[in-house]
Amino acid sequence: MRLRYWIADAKSGTVLAEVKTSGGVQLGSKLGGGTCSVPVSLSHLTTLDGDRMDVAAVVRTMGFLDGGRRTIVATDHAQRCVGEWLIIRRPRSTASGVVTVTGMEWDGYPALRSLNEHFVYGGAGTDQLTLARLLLEGAFKSFNTGMAITIPTVTSGIRRKMDRRARSCYFSDALKELASPDDGFEWRVDITPTWDGTRLVAVARAVVFGQPTLSRVTSLVFDVAEPGSRRGTATVIEGGDDFARYAQTIYGIGAGQGDKQLIVGLSDPTLTNAGYLNSTKNVSFPSVKDVDTLTALARGALVAAQDLRDPFKAVGVLEKLPDLPRKGDRVRLKSAPTWAYPEGLDVSVRIGEVSLNPNGHQVTLATVLAI
Repeated sequence: MRLRYWIADAKSGTVLAEVKTSGGVQLGSKLGGGTCSVPVSLSHLTTLDGDRMDVAAVVRTMGFLDGGRRTIVATDHAQRCVGEWLIIRRPRSTASGVVTVTGMEWDGYPALRSLNEHFVYGGAGTDQLTLARLLLEGAFKSFNTGMAITIPTVTSGIRRKMDRRARSCYFSDALKELASPDDGFEWRVDITPTWDGTRLVAVARAVVFGQPTLSRVTSLVFDVAEPGSRRGTATVIEGGDDFARYAQTIYGIGAGQGDKQLIVGLSDPTLTNAGYLNSTKNVSFPSVKDVDTLTALARGALVAAQDLRDPFKAVGVLEKLPDLPRKGDRVRLKSAPTWAYPEGLDVSVRIGEVSLNPNGHQVTLATVLAI
């Protein structure tokens, strides 16, 4: 699969230029925000006779790579958007004709913004997705005049309380507190490309909520065939179990100190009743002052602690898959009987992370971590 790389304005989404890359590209997409590393080639920017560097062209290209002002967008041969990453770092070296920029997905941007006003919602509570929308609007749009991103007005029927003081946390911390209960939510930023023939002219960003999770049904199957067969869509599937993930009892530690510290304990003895050793975990939420909120957060941690399964890892062959794998997609993992899975494997899982490692502009494999 052939990829193309573009530079866009971070606020408007207007595409400014297409750039060439060298080997070593790394593109990551995951819930909470993935990262990228893209070596942008400059050495081809020469004068017409090919003897000298085209100074104006190099200066113009370097200006396109400003961290915090530009994004890098990857598209495939079918004009699908593989992803968009806000450029964070742009190193320079006199010894190279390549500038390797690093960036992050928009999902990670709220971690760069501290809460800039009191965020206090008590009483009977407010719908969690209403609170999430307000936080996302604050993170993306406050003091960012002209920032183009769509944040929908939706509800979940789940009410939450929140008491966060200005500058006491980052927007990402408040969002995590809202989203972490077992009846919470997930969100991501989807990127939609606009084309003029074969030229990308703009990208539009839109927040998508999933409650309690993002889970798009797909026809994607990562299938490892029997040894010697070429029919499979995946080269390997890996999994496992980890007892360190387990806890029979979760203690949620909230605000306060000493005798006034808020503590909530919740238990699920199912696995200990089945013969597993007991295990407990303390989970800290130092800013939470409300018992209901702390209980919901502890319940979310308890539910997660009952699953001993490590995330599956699968490496898929892109040319054999009907669509690009994306975070939040529900896919099937299948394998013929192997030493690790003597009865074979056939499970439905949700993708939490996707990694592409193109060789320049060509990519053949996608690595996914399933949750």
